[in-house]
Amino acid sequence: MTRRRWVWVPGEGLVEVTDTQRAASPEIIPDVQDAFRSPVDGSMITSRRDLRAHNARNGVRQLGNDRMPPRKPREINARKVAQTLWHTLHPP
Repeated sequence: MTRRRWVWVPGEGLVEVTDTQRAASPEIIPDVQDAFRSPVDGSMITSRRDLRAHNARNGVRQLGNDRMPPRKPREINARKVAQTLWHTLHPP
């Protein structure tokens, strides 16, 4: 399923935003779709409120939903890689 976003533009109403556009607007996140059991303490999580309370109670934080900046490509020093590999395969 393709993810789609809309923003409210005064005078125009809801306008769909393409992937190339970035609008400064709040995102609407749906509530927890299916209840699940916490792997931390075994309690049932049935809503975002339960999830926030669970996270605060157990000192944990949800990860994985944030957009990460693209990584800068690293330069590879072929000579250093070859030396490391040689010394790993042929210990003194």
